[in-house]
Amino acid sequence: MAHPARHEAEKAEDATKNVNKAAEPLRNGTGQIVELTRDVLKAGAQGATTFGNDLQEGVGAANEMQRKSADAAVEFSKLYMDLFKEQAEHSLQAATAFRKSFNWDEAIRVQSDFLRASLERMSQLNSRYLEIVQAVMGTAVSVAKDPAKKAA
Repeated sequence: MAHPARHEAEKAEDATKNVNKAAEPLRNGTGQIVELTRDVLKAGAQGATTFGNDLQEGVGAANEMQRKSADAAVEFSKLYMDLFKEQAEHSLQAATAFRKSFNWDEAIRVQSDFLRASLERMSQLNSRYLEIVQAVMGTAVSVAKDPAKKAA
């Protein structure tokens, strides 16, 4: 009787070995699936972090551009008001000089001085306006290049 029990034990041991042998690919596959899932989740988290950083940089760049544009608008407004003030003061001086002049030569000289000064002021305004626009555009270009450099 001991012999059949031994035979049954051997059969059970062989069956256990066969089950373990059959389960081995399943264990390996499960481990690979867990590892693959971990890698996918890690890559997704890194992608989300990168997207968040890029979005934050874009918002920062837009805020910087908005600030530079507002500064330029303020500077241009001040420049224009200064020009207007100078023009008004010079117009008053010219009108006073016209009133005091008794001959045509003096009136023509006052008028030509007024016109020359007015044109010079407008030229200065245009030059300064172009400088402001170039500064704002330069900022816009540099702000746009920064994210492009980081993306490359």
